[in-house]
Amino acid sequence: MNFIELKNINKSYGKNQQYKVLKGINLTIQQGESVAIVGKSGSGKSTLMHILALLDIPTSGSIVLNSMEIEALKEKKVNQIRNEQFGFVFQQFFMKPKDTVLNNVLLPLQIASESYKLSAKQRKIKVLEALEAVDLKEKALSRAADLSGGQKQRVCIARALVNNPGVIFADEPTGNLDSKTSDKIQTLLFDINKAKGITLVVVTHDDDFAKKFDRQFYLQDGEIIKEYSNDN
Repeated sequence: MNFIELKNINKSYGKNQQYKVLKGINLTIQQGESVAIVGKSGSGKSTLMHILALLDIPTSGSIVLNSMEIEALKEKKVNQIRNEQFGFVFQQFFMKPKDTVLNNVLLPLQIASESYKLSAKQRKIKVLEALEAVDLKEKALSRAADLSGGQKQRVCIARALVNNPGVIFADEPTGNLDSKTSDKIQTLLFDINKAKGITLVVVTHDDDFAKKFDRQFYLQDGEIIKEYSNDN
């Protein structure tokens, strides 16, 4: 089943839209698959992910999510979809360092509180379940600042999981980690993808990491120049 489809996506910036970041992008992502968007710095890969994740608006072209034309929806509905169906993991942790791990993971549930209408107790249960999924339940009351880099990234993955999203978008999720910790985070992301059926879309410049995904899209100068698929 097609989960996300981009049709002839273009993105430009600057006066008179002279700087073209994406040029005629067409791609489809299936529900439950893992996809890597690969390219050097400046290739347009992060911009592409932001458009897939409804964090940015294309200059032209259309986005279809679960058979819905996104440009036909009101902004409030798009925000609701993003809050309820998407989880995000970035290279920078974007955590409140003086706050507890539990409160950092709780944030998406607070943002989407009108949709979920959960009690404080129910929200805490969901947070602890997400932390257990990344093997950090015992750190729930620790300050975020006291965690290692790998632990912080696992907290970010728990935060992405807490809403039970249909897709997790991750932008260079292992970029700030040593190789051993990076391997652990990669394994965790793929385990979540397979065990929970969550679609995984990751931006990376690491070819070895990219080859582990079901499909890989290689970008250069805003265009998809190669696409590979793993049959396993």
